[in-house]
Amino acid sequence: MMSSNWGTELWDQFDSLEKHTGWGIDFLERYTKFIKERADIELSYAKQIRSLSKKYQIKRGREDESRLV
Repeated sequence: MMSSNWGTELWDQFDSLEKHTGWGIDFLERYTKFIKERADIELSYAKQIRSLSKKYQIKRGREDESRLV
């Protein structure tokens, strides 16, 4: 269990704390970059799927619509 003076207990651990914090920052930067790239890919994919869907969508005239109702 941690005591209330944990800051004074870690005073000599500056290098390891700095390394750990740096690793966390690096990880978050790489993760952010990954998420942004993935979002760009998914957005492009969604646009292409919409375009493909519109291209092959069956064109219905008013006569067809009245028969379906």
